[in-house]
Amino acid sequence: MKKLLYIPILLLAAACSDKPKDKATELAELKKQQAEINDKITKLQAEGGTTDSAKTADVSVYKIEAKSFSNYVEIQGKVDAEENVTAYPQAQGIITAIYVRPGQRVSRGQTLVQLDNSVLKQQLLQAQAQVELSSTLFQRQKTFGIKKLVPRYNFYRLKLICKLRKSSTMRLNNRQRYILLNRQLTAL
Repeated sequence: MKKLLYIPILLLAAACSDKPKDKATELAELKKQQAEINDKITKLQAEGGTTDSAKTADVSVYKIEAKSFSNYVEIQGKVDAEENVTAYPQAQGIITAIYVRPGQRVSRGQTLVQLDNSVLKQQLLQAQAQVELSSTLFQRQKTFGIKKLVPRYNFYRLKLICKLRKSSTMRLNNRQRYILLNRQLTAL
């Protein structure tokens, strides 16, 4: 292979020379150069070893199959939450049910826990009974007040008591909705 590369180079060099030569002398010179080049090639092959310059490599063959790919990377880092929220109930009580797990994403208005509302129910029933009683007394005083049988201040006192007890009942009704601790914040 190398021999074949030298021949075109020699021909090119000979073609570029300035002297016009006849073909016989030119052929003799080229053969002489070829012989010199062949001698150099054989000397180099003897010194360098084998004529095969290609290197060998082991080749393996694998059959490709579809498999699940699992690759794990172990890293260390720090995770910062966008928003950490601590929720406090507006009413005190014992937790009877928890509707979320730690770390779970919650949305606005979602019920988180339920508090024991048995005490609140008792207070609400008691307040409703007091409202009924004060309403009945107020109605009686009203009829007696029209007939001028009762002093006017008693009439106004019972009217005020009746209003206060109704507002107290309304507050207890409102507190009952706080038994369920809801997520009230806007962003998550």
